[in-house]
Amino acid sequence: MSARGAGCLALVCLLGCSGRLTIYEGSTPGGDTGGFSGAASSGGDRFGGGGAFLGEGGSNAGGASAAGLTGSAGLAGGGAAGVGAVAGAAGALSTSGSGGDLGAAGDASQTPCSSVADCPKSSNACVTALCAVGLCETSNVPPNKLFVEDSPADCHATSACDGQGHATRVVDQNDVPTPSNPCLQGTCNGVGVPGTEATVAGAPCDTPPGAVMCDGAGTCVQCLLTQDCPSGLSCAATHQCVNAPCTDLDCGGVCPPCANGKKCLQDQDCNSNACDGVSLICIADQCSDHRLDGNEPDLDCGGDNCRARCALGQNCFADSDCASGACDGVSQRCVSGQCTDHRQDGKETDLDCGGGTCPTCAFDKHCLVNADCASGHCSNGFPTVCLLH
Repeated sequence: MSARGAGCLALVCLLGCSGRLTIYEGSTPGGDTGGFSGAASSGGDRFGGGGAFLGEGGSNAGGASAAGLTGSAGLAGGGAAGVGAVAGAAGALSTSGSGGDLGAAGDASQTPCSSVADCPKSSNACVTALCAVGLCETSNVPPNKLFVEDSPADCHATSACDGQGHATRVVDQNDVPTPSNPCLQGTCNGVGVPGTEATVAGAPCDTPPGAVMCDGAGTCVQCLLTQDCPSGLSCAATHQCVNAPCTDLDCGGVCPPCANGKKCLQDQDCNSNACDGVSLICIADQCSDHRLDGNEPDLDCGGDNCRARCALGQNCFADSDCASGACDGVSQRCVSGQCTDHRQDGKETDLDCGGGTCPTCAFDKHCLVNADCASGHCSNGFPTVCLLH
């Protein structure tokens, strides 16, 4: 049998006999003419029409030419693919023009892994790597999970994820501006419009000169109470330290406190500790004195002493200060419901979600039952959190 015939027989056995490959290099008969070139067959050889048997040129193990890779009937793919592409050869036996493509498809499409640390880190912050069933995969970050904070502060997040692997700009009520007035603090409403509100009374400040504390209405003043003033001076209704020994006959100011109905400038001028801010007369109750005093979060409402609860939009310290039972944890104002108050309260399992009364929770938020999660799946471990799916 000729060397050419022996070479053909060895290849047939590779695919249909014992599975062993016998390779003749270019020095064998036929090597001088290019090694079983497809050009020697006018009608194509037995494993496909018109192309090279193992690749034109060079040795039978994969010629220097790429003809087998791109030709019409390369058995295992020539050129750089060579014997490494024999894995695709079985399909090439019965095809008439795709042997080269089958040989080239040898690279894995997924990276093996034992943990997420083995997986390539995504350059897109809205796409995260996963190791699932031993192979690296990717997953989109849940919608509105912030990953870049804004600068300067303007009530928006520069970037947040949309749940589809893209970044987008969204409202961020925690990204509040900082006013130049030390007695004002920045706010953000629900649609991302910046605003301001007065800093709590008594907060320190130093402008204008001589002023030392905020009055609760956005102004830096000298005093709120007579005890804030130097000895011998009283704190007037204008929050200035003035020479006013008594506010009424032998009472008030630096004199003993006055009875109800007597003139006053501040709460300390009265036995009841309640000087009406409108009439400047001592009255019985701070909760109706038209002043922000005692432990009231806003004028004559909330706190431990006043029966009246604060209305929507008024200042608050806790849910119990508000008639709605919801004090916003960011703006410190009464809002309509606990599910939008930036606090984990009521029956919520995480911030403003879960519990059956608020919207369902996103991935990685705390949950107690499946119904708490947008995915419908709450983990069984500790802590229990919402799963992706």
